[in-house]
Order: sequence, then structure tokens, then C-alpha cells
Amino acid sequence: MDTTPAAAEQVALARTAVPDRAAEVAGAETPAPAPDVELRRAAAASYEGGPRAVGVLGRLMAGRPDGGAHVAEVRRMVGEEWPDGDLTVVAREVATGERRLFRRGEAPLHLAVAGSSAAAGRTGAVTIDGGQYIDGGYGSLLNADLAGARGAGRVWVPAPAGLGSFTPETVPARMRAELDALRATGAEVEVFLPQGAFPDLGDFAEAARALDDGAQVARTRLARL
Repeated sequence: MDTTPAAAEQVALARTAVPDRAAEVAGAETPAPAPDVELRRAAAASYEGGPRAVGVLGRLMAGRPDGGAHVAEVRRMVGEEWPDGDLTVVAREVATGERRLFRRGEAPLHLAVAGSSAAAGRTGAVTIDGGQYIDGGYGSLLNADLAGARGAGRVWVPAPAGLGSFTPETVPARMRAELDALRATGAEVEVFLPQGAFPDLGDFAEAARALDDGAQVARTRLARL
């Protein structure tokens, strides 16, 4: 286990972000949980704790491998060049916990996508131009407010993890609140939900199959418009 001052600070921050740890650490004889347990707790807290909690998770992830294998796999899947159109890729900045929106010209596509999909327990934070980034779904699984801020009239919201059971239990309510707020802007909102089990995103072959299935569903929907 890493016992450096920086690592100790990260663990302390994680405990601050997850209140139920306080009772456990009150007794001197209670051993500290394994780092991956701290990581899971911090990930759960990040969904409803705001930028500070996301930053705590990011700092824990930043102490892990730099995600080189993850970046290489994403590069193989999506390439470096951005597609035509107005694509925005959402990640979270480790230093602040705030959202970072990547667009064409700001980073190679594969780095933006790798940072946006750097999930706790799967990889470490991804470095882009000296900054470190993690999955854009922390803090908000949908980021649906971004479409409302741009005045979109029709919004398609991919929700690959569904809107059902999550930990903490408040997450589905927060997701629905995001969609309600988006509809309140006057936008026509359609939510794309999974047709089957959520794929293991750590298995890139399985993730690729899920992407292919999703693309087929999208093509079918588009043909009806």
C-alpha cells in the first residue's frame, strides 16, 4: 500500500467525501479499507457530491496507472481525427472536479474519448496537455443540461446504463430531474435506453459489440424521422 503523504491525503479526502467512513475509522483497531474499496466509495459519492467529490475521486485515480493501455485501445477503436459536425466530448478535470468540454482542435479524438471514458476501477486518469481527466459521467451520468444551454429544439439522450437501479439510490431521481429540466426549456427529448444488459466496458470486444448494436438502433430510429 502507498504510504506517501500524497497518498495519505487522498485517502483522507475520500473519507471526508463519504460520510459513512467516519464511524469506521473512529476505532483505532479498525483497519483501513483496501484502496479499491476507497475508490468504489469515492465513485459512489461523486454522483451526488458535486465537483469537490469528483475531484476526490480523480485524485485517487490519478495515483493509479496512467491509462496508457486504455488510451491505446480507444485509439484503435475511434482513431485520432474528429468527425465532421459539432461533436463535444465531456470529461471531468481531476484538479477541479469540474466538467471539461473537448472539441475539434483541442485534443486528438482518441485522447478526448479516453479521458471521457476513464472509469474508476478500469483505468487511471488520462493525461491531456498536462492535465488529468476522468469519465465525464461522474457528477452527471447524462450531462443533459449541456443541450439545454445550447438551445437545442430536439435532443436525443443516450442512457446506456438505463435509468433504473443505482448506488446511491438518489442517482435515478437526479437523472430524471435533468431530463425534466431539459424538457422545461421546450426541447423535444427522446431517451435511448438499453435493450439488454449493460456491457462490461472493461472488455473492449463486448463494448464494441454494444456500440454496434447501438448504432443499429440509431439507424432504425433515424429512418423513421
